Amino acid sequence: MKGQPMRSQIDFRRWRQNYRPIFLGYLLIFFIPYLFQAPAWRDVFEKVVPVFALFLVTYAVAYGGRSQWVTPAAWAMNLIGFLASPLGGIWTVFNIQGVAAVAGLRPRRRAVVHGVAMMATTAFVGIVRHDMWLVWGSDIFFGTLVSVNIWPRLDLAERNEALLRAQDEIGRLATLSERERIARDLHDLLGHTLTVITVRADLGARLIGPDPQRARTELEGIAATAREALREVRLAVDGMSGRSLMHEIARAEEALRHAGVAVSVDRACGDADNEAGAVLAMVVREATTNIMRHSGATACSICLLTDADRIGVRITDNGAARTLVEGGGIMGMRARLDAAGGVLDVQPQPHGGVWVTAWMALRVQKALA
Repeated sequence: MKGQPMRSQIDFRRWRQNYRPIFLGYLLIFFIPYLFQAPAWRDVFEKVVPVFALFLVTYAVAYGGRSQWVTPAAWAMNLIGFLASPLGGIWTVFNIQGVAAVAGLRPRRRAVVHGVAMMATTAFVGIVRHDMWLVWGSDIFFGTLVSVNIWPRLDLAERNEALLRAQDEIGRLATLSERERIARDLHDLLGHTLTVITVRADLGARLIGPDPQRARTELEGIAATAREALREVRLAVDGMSGRSLMHEIARAEEALRHAGVAVSVDRACGDADNEAGAVLAMVVREATTNIMRHSGATACSICLLTDADRIGVRITDNGAARTLVEGGGIMGMRARLDAAGGVLDVQPQPHGGVWVTAWMALRVQKALA
């Protein structure tokens, strides 16, 4: 992802942090010959100490610096081994450190090429110096052993890193999906509720003079609608559907009649199960909201449909003929139905009005409304 380091960089940094103290312990092998033949202290301070100091600088660069410095620092370790060869210690320990440093390079062939080249040059120097074959042979043996030990550990680190990134991506997508769900639900809930409140408020304002009692009834209805909207917003944010298809049809019927739209409802097939009904309920809500807002219709019909293994709902109106533009409401309905395995068909009619038909399977595996 943007802003994140490359995978090889992430893994190699972690690997260097984990193994840096361990690899320093191998330097003690250099002093094994000194147990049998003690060196002059002057040689130790004048030659051995500077060599080790120079090595520690390159070691810090290889294991603590930038990734592009790993290869040059590793070859510098190899060169330090050659410089230390006359000092009487097991000088190939520095060359093994160089092989270990390049073992984490990516792609793997880079590690192999540099590692083999380092071991070959060490063997060549050992042969030229007439050292025992065990001296330069140990470099090949332990260099290969270290590399073979590092590679599976680094592969495991890469897989773990990939798994962590996948988990982060899953969490991000889940958060995004939940935000989209809440946005769709709030759009449908508040769009419908505010439309009903607006219609009833306008009606109440017109009735204050001629029919105060009716105006009071409308104002009480507005308060009840607002309280119901607050409850449904809380349910939507909490991820609870709490919607019944038949209850939503009854509310839509009431709202349309307050808006002056004649409504006919066919309930012949009964209600759907909770999950399928929750999805279809939101379709009814959004479709009737669009009728009250945009259609100018005087009549509307809501019909429940059945098929062998599906249940559906069709909402039609006789509004003015218009070019249908799929805005946020219809797009939200379509996204909700697609996610739940349903189908939405929105068709403007040539002589006016729109038919909205939604189908859902009778059993939904997961509530996605």
